[in-house]
Amino acid sequence: MENISKQKKLEEILNSKSEKEEQNKGVVVSYCSRGLPYSYYEDDIWIIVGKSKDIKFHLLHGNFKVIMKSLIYKKIIIAKELLGSGTYADNWISASICIQKIIQEIGGASYQFIDTDSGLRKFINNAKPLKIKYKTWKNILILFSKLHEEGLINRKIDHANLLAKELSSLSIGTQQSMALPEKIATEYIRSSIDAIERYHPYRFEINKTYKEFIERYKKNQKTCTTNDSSKKKAKKETLYKIPFDDFDLDISGAWLSWLRGACYTLIASFTGCRDGEIKSFDLNSYSEKEYGGISIATVTGTHTKPSIAGIARKTSWVTIEATKKAIELLWHSFDFAREIWNLENNKIQHFDQLQKFSVDIDSLFINLPYTGATKPKAGRQSIASSLKTFVKSVGYLAKHED
Repeated sequence: MENISKQKKLEEILNSKSEKEEQNKGVVVSYCSRGLPYSYYEDDIWIIVGKSKDIKFHLLHGNFKVIMKSLIYKKIIIAKELLGSGTYADNWISASICIQKIIQEIGGASYQFIDTDSGLRKFINNAKPLKIKYKTWKNILILFSKLHEEGLINRKIDHANLLAKELSSLSIGTQQSMALPEKIATEYIRSSIDAIERYHPYRFEINKTYKEFIERYKKNQKTCTTNDSSKKKAKKETLYKIPFDDFDLDISGAWLSWLRGACYTLIASFTGCRDGEIKSFDLNSYSEKEYGGISIATVTGTHTKPSIAGIARKTSWVTIEATKKAIELLWHSFDFAREIWNLENNKIQHFDQLQKFSVDIDSLFINLPYTGATKPKAGRQSIASSLKTFVKSVGYLAKHED
């Protein structure tokens, strides 16, 4: 009888949420800069003008999506209690995706699955083998607390820290960032400077060569039977004047990724900037200023961490002259990619989307549009891949003293 009662209660919750979802159709969530409706409640992506991240629900399904939309709409969109931080929606959705995966794999269909003792035990048993870290579990359990606070689940988790420790017991533990040993850092920096000095004079030739290569490849696709034959033919037909054996034409962008890794390494090493700050640089970021008769090399970008409500502000960092070459090499070598992204830009009709897309195209670090990327600005994964490619090419193996 108890199970029937709980099942009935769950069905009532799901039905009420479905009705609420239906009622909210057509409700405007955000407006564009011209005062017109931009995102609607039923959309899977809510675009908030002035915020760097969109609120994306596309990976959530059923009750998980219904509840999360309801919570974010109430607490962030309407009440604006947490809008300033810009991270709560992202954290809640990430936690929801993880919870959804675990619950659905054990036959559940909603957050209310953990309301029963048996449901909670199944959740814990299936969550442990995922080897998720303690800190991540703490953030996920915060969402459960929020759902209980809003009356969306009955389960109250009193000892969240202890449960987080239990759930993360099989994880590898917290990974601590550390400084590179001097010899290793020296090898990476020396290699990045060598690469930049070598290829900087050929930056326009790199751009011209890759532009021709991509155009020939696309043309060959119409006549060649396979992609491999299109690539091989395009590579053979493309002439270039870059006198280095390690230069390569590659549709996947492996060589350009290596070059980007070298430039990123130098810029990061001689500015001390965070990842987001480095990505805010453009061709005009480098300048030299006079202080007491001494010329000081600086780069200017946006500094967001200490700002109130995440509002970016312009900041300059002291650097070295080689940073200018790294910026110029990276910018001009990828100009052909910007041309392709600009063609995509012409297809965008919404004013605010067009504006954001245009800003992203003018980023120093951009993706290659023909490799499956959907946005111009390179993200963390793309940069991580470039750094991995560059570090591998250096070939330095840590010794015992390192």
